Amino acid sequence: MALPTSNSGLELGIGRNGFGGGSSSHGTSLPMGLDLGDGPAMHGIRSPMGLMGNSNDVQLERSVLIDLALAAMDELLKLAQTDNPIWIKGLDGERDILNHEEYARLFSSCIGPKPTGFVSEATRETGIVIINSLALMETLMDANRYADMFQSMIARSVNLDVLSGGIGGTRNGAIHLMHAEVQLLSPLVPVRQVKILRFCKQHAEGVWAVVDVSVEIGHDAANAQPFISCRRLPSGCIVQDMPNGYSKIVHYYS
Repeated sequence: MALPTSNSGLELGIGRNGFGGGSSSHGTSLPMGLDLGDGPAMHGIRSPMGLMGNSNDVQLERSVLIDLALAAMDELLKLAQTDNPIWIKGLDGERDILNHEEYARLFSSCIGPKPTGFVSEATRETGIVIINSLALMETLMDANRYADMFQSMIARSVNLDVLSGGIGGTRNGAIHLMHAEVQLLSPLVPVRQVKILRFCKQHAEGVWAVVDVSVEIGHDAANAQPFISCRRLPSGCIVQDMPNGYSKIVHYYS
């Protein structure tokens, strides 16, 4: 199904392969390529939420995290392909700004209600970059290379866990649990700590999507309180290869 020509012209399918029942309105469905059992697609699983010693708890935890990643990818694709009334033009005339009232009406957040005192921000933008999709996926799924590429935005990034390394030696289906320190180059804005699931999925030849979504786990050792200075609703990019090693990207950030 084609994205609106006013934004990108990318073509991809929305599918959940039976997980959660998500599908495109045109009947197009692509398998997500994930195995919820003990097959090779899901290897190296540990216990990022601290559920230790009970195999049923670990399996439930893994299922919950995978469901969250799938729901986040489904929302990202829908937001990338939906125009008015959920998106309005920003003052610069280039970026789209999310209409939060329409978003609340159309979507039920996969990470729960907004915490008291939080302010929501979300934008969407389309552009061309000088990198092909495979190289970009490798960079985004490598915590060190990701921080190096976005030095002005990411102060630090580390992989905490690997739920899936990908399928067939590729990043297709890879799910990583990551910690990132998001910064603005201003002494007036503190560094924001986020824990995210990052899910990479190939939707067609030369078409990839990467989505981040916050995982509210862990505690601050100093005061034993959950450390949530900010959180990410499903955010990420859809990438399509162009000639001569370029890529077209629809980027949604919240």
